[in-house]
Amino acid sequence: MRVPEAYLLLKQYETTRPGLLVLDADGRRVDSIPLPGMGSPRIAPREIARRLDVAKKSPAIEHWRFTANGSDEALQQLRATLSQHDGVQAVSMDATTFRVKVKATALAPDKLTAYAKTGKVAITIQEPVVVQFATADSASEDSVTKDNTTEAVDAVRALAGTWHTSTKPHLRAYVTGLFLQPAALHKAAGPCDVEERTFDLPEIPKGGPGSRVAMAPLAVPGVLSIHTDIFNERQTVIGRRGHVAWKAVIESFEKAGCKAKARPER
Repeated sequence: MRVPEAYLLLKQYETTRPGLLVLDADGRRVDSIPLPGMGSPRIAPREIARRLDVAKKSPAIEHWRFTANGSDEALQQLRATLSQHDGVQAVSMDATTFRVKVKATALAPDKLTAYAKTGKVAITIQEPVVVQFATADSASEDSVTKDNTTEAVDAVRALAGTWHTSTKPHLRAYVTGLFLQPAALHKAAGPCDVEERTFDLPEIPKGGPGSRVAMAPLAVPGVLSIHTDIFNERQTVIGRRGHVAWKAVIESFEKAGCKAKARPER
C-alpha cells in the first residue's frame, strides 16, 4: 500500500514501513515483516521468504479495541479475566481503552459482553465495528428484513471482514473497519445501522500531510471508519446511521486543510 494511505495502518496493525503486512482474508493480522530502509535493520531475502511461508500456516490474530466504564477495581478484574481466556495473547489498558490480542474466533462478542456485565463494567466496542441489523419491529413498512434467518446469517458471515456474528436477540455483525462496506451488509441481510458518504478532496496533499487530512473525520462523533484513496483525491467515510453530522465531516476536512465536497448519495 502506498504512502500516505499506509500511515493509517501502522498503529492499528502494529506494522512498520517499509514492510510487508500479512493479513488473512478477513483483515486479521498474521505477521509484519520489516524491510530495509527508514531505519529498519537489513533482513535477508531468504528470511523474508521463510517468514512468508510460515505466515501461510500461522494463526491470524484479532486486535479488539473497546472503551470501558467502571470502578478501577472492576476494570482491573476485567483485564485479569480476559487475560485468562483461552486464545488471548495480550490485554492492555490505557485509561479506559482496552486492547485485546486474541487468536481468530477464540473470543466471541457475547462472551466479552458477559464478562463485562458480570464485572459491572459498561463497554463500547470500537474494533471490530458492531453492525446492528433491523428487526421486524424496527424496520420500516417498505423494508424487507431477513434478520436472524439462516440465509441472512450465512450471507453476513461470508462477507470479507466479518469476524463474528451474534443472533441474540437479533442479528449483529462484527466487522473490521478496514473492510466495512454498508452496501454489501445491507444486501446480505437487510437494513442496518451503518451508512457511507464519499467525498471529493481536491488538491489533498499527496505526501505524509495527506494522512492528517484523511484521518480528520475520525474525530467526528459517530464516524466508524474511513476508506481513503488520496491519489485519486477521494475518500469514503462510514458512520453510524442517525448519529453522524455529515456537515461536521466536511468541516473536519476543511479544518485539516482540504475543502471537501460530498458526492451525491446513491
